[in-house]
Formats: sequence, structure tokens, C-alpha cells
Amino acid sequence: MRGELEEFERVILPRLVTDDVLEWDDGPATVAEVAGTMTGWQQVARHLAAALPGPGAASPLNTEFLRRFLRIEGTSQHAVEGGRLHWRIGLLYPWGPDSGAAERALTLMHGRRILADDHWDTLMDEYPAFREWLMRVPPMEDGLPQLFTYLMPALATVHPGWAREALDVRAWRARILADHALAEEERARRVTYLDGYWFRNFVNNTLLYVLPALASDHFGEIAGYLDHRA
Repeated sequence: MRGELEEFERVILPRLVTDDVLEWDDGPATVAEVAGTMTGWQQVARHLAAALPGPGAASPLNTEFLRRFLRIEGTSQHAVEGGRLHWRIGLLYPWGPDSGAAERALTLMHGRRILADDHWDTLMDEYPAFREWLMRVPPMEDGLPQLFTYLMPALATVHPGWAREALDVRAWRARILADHALAEEERARRVTYLDGYWFRNFVNNTLLYVLPALASDHFGEIAGYLDHRA
């Protein structure tokens, strides 16, 4: 965990805290104004490293020092599952197998409701077919933004490499241009939609959920998402 905090400070942080300007409902603001300065987050990483327990019982993590960085109230917790220690400050939708999102995915893929004892297990059984189907769905498909938001973080914990491909607009464009079954007019319509606001907005929104989902068991994968452009 100390190594992950060092990577966060040295590799990830410089890519996340930039001089970019964000558009909020109450007006524009820089990333630093919204999320905190580079120096501030470096202090967070060092504080967390110092808080890591040595031999003996661990004390509860005091998150008071994080308040100045958070636009949403967080709750600290940890759990041990399958021999893995999961640390979390919960700000976003919880990650992990989501049977409800899996059911929606199967319904979209098959065009009808699929009955199953556990839709997540069923989706994992059909994962190769689902992967192929998803990358051929028209990007303007109804239900696709919601599917990405709720399903992709959970999928990223199982197939982190593929989640990166699914969030890559360049991969979508290459698939569309290579699909000779599409009429030229339809191909142009889909490519135009990829370059529009709505598709890029929900892909970026999904990324905000995927990165915390990766942080527990696939922290090393996060660096591969830092060149994401949507």
C-alpha cells in the first residue's frame, strides 16, 4: 500500500491535478479550485502513508483532514474479503458485482428479459459475447449511458483491460469504420455522434466511477487510464 501511495503521488497525481478549466453550474473553475492543489494532495498521500498501521492493531482512519478536498461527504471503512484488505472512502456508487446492472445488460443484448438466479454470473458466463456485442452497439443506443455508469465499474474489477477499451472513443471509432456491414450514411452518423457532447460526457462520467473501483485490487491499472481522451 505504501508503494501505491507513492505511485499516486509521483505518477497519477500530476495527471489529475491540472490547470484545466471545468464548467460547473455556478460558473467555471480550475481543477485545483474544485479538487485541491497539487501540494494539498501530496500532503494527503503522505498523511495516509504515515497512518498505515505497523505491527499490532490498526486504529480507525481519521478523514477530517480530507474535508477540504471533498464536494461530497465521504465515509471511511475497510473490509477483508477473500484474504484481501479493502480500504475505501465512499463517495460514488459502490463497485462490485451488480446483478441489477447485469440484468439490464443482458436485456439490452438479447432484446428481451433474461430469467436467471444470478444475472451477474450469467453475464460472466456470456462475457465474450457481451464484449463483442457492446462494442458494436450504436453509440446513441438508449440505455447505454446508464449501462456504462452502473456496470462498467464492476466489470473493471474483473476485466480491467477491457474496461479501458470500452471507454476509449478511438476504439469505438475504429470498430465503426471497420464494420463494412454498415451503410456509409449510418457509419458517418455513428462517427459524428462519437465526437459529440453526449457520448463523450457519459464516457467521462463512467471513468469517474471506474478509477475508484480499480483502486482496491487493481491499483496498477489506473496508470493505463491516464491517457484517456474523450
